[in-house]
Amino acid sequence: MLGKRGGRPGVNLHRGDVAASVPVFRAPGGRLRSVDRSHLVEGSIFCLLLSGFLFCTTAGERLGAVVLYSGYGFALGLAGLVMARYGRGRLLWPPELLLFGMFAAWALLTGVFMAPELGAFLQMAERLVEIVLLASVVACYCASVRSPLPALGAVWILALTLVANGLLSGDFGLASELNQHGTRVTGHRAASFAANANSLGMVCMWGLGTLALLWGTRRGRTIRIALLLLALPLLEGVVYSASRKAVVLVFVFAAAFLWFCYRRLVMRRFAVFAGALLLLVALVGFGQYVFQHTLVAQRLSQAAGGGEESAEMRLFLVQEGLRVLAENPVAGVGLGGFAVVNEIGLYSHSEYIEVATSTGLVGLAMYLGLYVSLWRRLSRIRKVGLDTSTGYLAGACQALFVIFMVGNLQMVAYSSFPAMAMFGGLLGFAYGTDRHGRWTTVKGLQNQRMRRGLHLAPPFGQSDRSVIQPHPGPSPV
Repeated sequence: MLGKRGGRPGVNLHRGDVAASVPVFRAPGGRLRSVDRSHLVEGSIFCLLLSGFLFCTTAGERLGAVVLYSGYGFALGLAGLVMARYGRGRLLWPPELLLFGMFAAWALLTGVFMAPELGAFLQMAERLVEIVLLASVVACYCASVRSPLPALGAVWILALTLVANGLLSGDFGLASELNQHGTRVTGHRAASFAANANSLGMVCMWGLGTLALLWGTRRGRTIRIALLLLALPLLEGVVYSASRKAVVLVFVFAAAFLWFCYRRLVMRRFAVFAGALLLLVALVGFGQYVFQHTLVAQRLSQAAGGGEESAEMRLFLVQEGLRVLAENPVAGVGLGGFAVVNEIGLYSHSEYIEVATSTGLVGLAMYLGLYVSLWRRLSRIRKVGLDTSTGYLAGACQALFVIFMVGNLQMVAYSSFPAMAMFGGLLGFAYGTDRHGRWTTVKGLQNQRMRRGLHLAPPFGQSDRSVIQPHPGPSPV
């Protein structure tokens, strides 16, 4: 409802629809006052700096040391932006980062005493320290702006860059043609700038998740058509990567996305039900194309029949991981130690096996504690959110977190910069929004001061036409 109550501006408190949840500030003279968008500019700069850092660390091995070390420049820019926000007293520190730091300290301590090879340990220790710093910077910033978009947007830009390079250079087309003639193509022709094809597939999958997250916060027809068009090259990247888990996770994410974001609407509104049905039909058509014309279809068929070498190797690594864990249950064999002690000299290809064998059950418990805390915060936000837009964001983040956890069964994420940047974004959003909601609840949502309609700027990336911010006080962003 618009208008004034006792000479003070009013806020629309209708919660029935995302577009209808419009917090509009009406000045005493009757004219609408524009919302300060400076936080959007700052968030966009952060997103671009983070995407530059992720590109340099991803493509540095192929493009050379100049590009790789350029990433430090972007890292300094990110640190400067975060410190500037800290200087203004607007930076939040999620307590989960303390648990992450404890995990890293335990991993380093056990590695010093348990690692069978010093070189492998030092290499993994350096990567772990960089990962902790990156996740901390991203989580603190996203907690302060109460949005995952600065981090997820950077991952989406990286995915689009990788796919564009593969398509424009002709590498994807050549790799697909050779694969259809029975010649298996690996390396940069199948993975663009990524380390391997699985990394490319997962980054594209996370980029699709980012577009799905934007879907519910942008209601314009033109914007939604643009989001659908932007999803097409990412789907191509998933297919060209020939990553089995990325293709499977497309269907897993679609199911999780509908469940967490549109479960009630699908049951109540025919248009939404028809849209969900159309999405499922499109996914079936996509699946038929994948299984008839691509290398990933051959790999999935061979894995189902039990004759695929890669699948058998991964199963053997799981068995080796359980054996190593049984021999060293408390402290593991140190960072990078599993690849040294197993019979075939490879890392585990599974997040949970790698963490358990490297840091023992103690380290695994601390690491999984991060997952539990993030899931609980997102669930609480989705169920008791102050507005439908925030609830939608929490549901979309839960769907992304589902594919993150499922994908980690067949990949090691805690040594991946894009994966941990996304995880830091989810963690920061969950803490910042949960903290904001608890503060508002403690102050009293039915308190008379709420009716004074003091307007807050919306979280980064959300329109002021889709977010309710009813509590009084200065803007946190």
